[in-house]
Amino acid sequence: IGVVFFVSRGEMQPLFKKMEEFMEISYRKMTLSDIGQAVEIINRHANEGLMLEKTHVNLLVCLPNFFVAVTNNGVVGVCGLKIWPTGDAEIISSCVIEDYHGQGVGKHLNNLTLAFAKELGLSRVFLLTTQVDFYKKIGFVVVSKQALAFKVYSDCLHCRRNKKGDPEFAFTRDCPDT
Repeated sequence: IGVVFFVSRGEMQPLFKKMEEFMEISYRKMTLSDIGQAVEIINRHANEGLMLEKTHVNLLVCLPNFFVAVTNNGVVGVCGLKIWPTGDAEIISSCVIEDYHGQGVGKHLNNLTLAFAKELGLSRVFLLTTQVDFYKKIGFVVVSKQALAFKVYSDCLHCRRNKKGDPEFAFTRDCPDT
């Protein structure tokens, strides 16, 4: 038994356009021309209290450590790696615009960042987030924030989430063998 839908050509155009966007996602290192869009996406999430804000200068300084997901419309996701003076590495600014949630974009960006950390000789990364279910699903494990005292006492002092007392969870994950 089959079902046939009769749809006018005009109604199909937006549907095909949306399907095209989802099918043509590419992943790569962030470039100078991506910074403006990446800052906009990151700060949109920061305004929702999900992460720290970033400036153009913040991303420029860390440019080689960032990955982007890109469609014909531009950057749709971002994920970066921050290496601390302690030798620890943090996944930072991991975010995807809402239209691309559930498409595997965030998972792919995080996996690229983990592989990059491994290439740099790192064995483990950490992050602080409220996105508990997502990070558990992609293999991260909850740890005590006390294990990340260097992070908590530097970046977290400036975070509006911390000032409101909202809970954030610390996660860690081993970098995969390549």
